[in-house]
Amino acid sequence: MSNKKQLGQRFSHAYQDRGTPQDDSAHFRGRLIAYMNSRFSDQKFELCSYLAVETGFVSQYAYLNWEAAIGTLNTVQLLDLITLVWRFYAARDNLSRRLSPSSIPRASDEWLTFVGRSLAEENLGYRVDAHCGVHYLVDDEFEHSRIATLRMLANPRYSAVKQAFEDAHDFLSPSSTDTKAAVRSVFEAMEILARLMVETKNLNKYCAQNQLKKAAIAALATDPATNGVLSATFDALGCWIDGIHLYRHGQSTQDPIAPPIELTVHILGTAASYIRLLIDIDQKKTG
Repeated sequence: MSNKKQLGQRFSHAYQDRGTPQDDSAHFRGRLIAYMNSRFSDQKFELCSYLAVETGFVSQYAYLNWEAAIGTLNTVQLLDLITLVWRFYAARDNLSRRLSPSSIPRASDEWLTFVGRSLAEENLGYRVDAHCGVHYLVDDEFEHSRIATLRMLANPRYSAVKQAFEDAHDFLSPSSTDTKAAVRSVFEAMEILARLMVETKNLNKYCAQNQLKKAAIAALATDPATNGVLSATFDALGCWIDGIHLYRHGQSTQDPIAPPIELTVHILGTAASYIRLLIDIDQKKTG
């Protein structure tokens, strides 16, 4: 039986066990160097000068030898460079479009596509957002859940929810990870959604175990078993909310307490699942 997922895939990507995604790789750096040597010739000196001003770790004379320049960067500096190259060309692309609108491919879009594809193909543990900001790619399931949730949040009704949800994941940037802010933002996304659905000022245990549970049962329960599962699900949500409040409110310690990255990933993944369920309920409720 044919597998459409394998159509056109490189053999190594389709069949070879690629192991755990890596933080860095010589192959990935080599691909960046080759791309920059082949594409960034017209404005190479201007790009290097921009990078020197913005970072201090890339010499304005790096255009003479991209291989040597990139070889000296640590991983975080390399990931910052990826974003800054996009900013440089995005500014010029926007100016060019205003002066002469056309369908000519934008250098910033091509860079974004290339970097995103290279990260995936070289099995690095990152993804890029629409502005080429680099974020942790936790695992395939986490990423699939994030994308599925964003698709459901595309409805204008959920625009504020979507923004807070995206903010939560943006806080998992390799150069400025803030797990506490990520947890607070994803909770904000859920609270905004809850306030769209029921009359409440805050998302708390009572709201989950009473108001949201009632809405869920009214929308989805068609038999006693489903009724019981939904009841238990929203009881669990209430306990989950109580736990999250420990990170949302001030703590009586000298140093701030932030959740470990492993727990943060679990919290964001759980929140994404609840958000999708709540949207389904809301859609049933609003017709």
